Amino acid sequence: MNQVWLEKKELRQSEWFFYSFSVEGVEGPFLFPILAYKYRGEFLILDGNKRFSIHMEKYPVLYWDEEELTPFDALMLSIRANDIFRELNFIEKSNILKIVKDYFPDKTEEIRKYFHLSRKDSRLLQSLTILHEELKKQLIKWKIPLKYLAMIGEDPDDWNNIWDKLRSYKLTSARFSWIVESVFEISRREGVTPSSIFSTLSLEHEDLEALLKEIKKRRYPVMSTLWHKKEKLENVLPSGFGVDIPENFEGDSVIIKVRVRKNSSTDQIMKKLAGLIESGELKSLLSEL
Repeated sequence: MNQVWLEKKELRQSEWFFYSFSVEGVEGPFLFPILAYKYRGEFLILDGNKRFSIHMEKYPVLYWDEEELTPFDALMLSIRANDIFRELNFIEKSNILKIVKDYFPDKTEEIRKYFHLSRKDSRLLQSLTILHEELKKQLIKWKIPLKYLAMIGEDPDDWNNIWDKLRSYKLTSARFSWIVESVFEISRREGVTPSSIFSTLSLEHEDLEALLKEIKKRRYPVMSTLWHKKEKLENVLPSGFGVDIPENFEGDSVIIKVRVRKNSSTDQIMKKLAGLIESGELKSLLSEL
């Protein structure tokens, strides 16, 4: 290890060590020197990009040269230096896995074990490298769970197209996760790609709730049919009655609640209901549900 003071122009940020660009970390430029790797005459930053972003005449730098570290050892040093202060997010890990696969293919198992990843999760993270940068940032910000990332990872190109259509809506983490799960379920059931599902939706909705309602109809076709029959049933029931179907209906069963409004004449309503039962009209409608 060597110590030196370098001007800004003498240091370079490298794509190999890009994940050390952190918005988090230790405040202040004087707590730690910048760590660098002298590779082919250039000083590549391993850790300390936040300190490098602060304007100074010269920066304190600790560096290793090629005689002390191999490029892969430098990569691992950069990873460990960042790992001390925070856990790398899944996008950073996915980019590291891709770099190792491209430049150090014989080290893929070593890096996979370092991150404690299964082979399946390792393949998943590598597939996410082709997502739009804006989408990657949102997934990190929302802290989307791994099970939803796995759904996106099956069709990352498709999700780039979907994101182009969703970006204008004010989505939350929960709503985005529900959309991912819904589209994944529909695509599996219908044997189509996720983006083809969106191509048939009316994405001109200014109201996000209207879009979610349309996706819900596609995800729960039984539920959509029930809502149509609910309206039909309400048209023949006495004016004091209504029918409720749970908003989040899932599966193959449904609970129907009949309610009577406070200001209605109960006796008169019950007589009308009895007439519908005797005529068999209500039984016919209920049997369709």
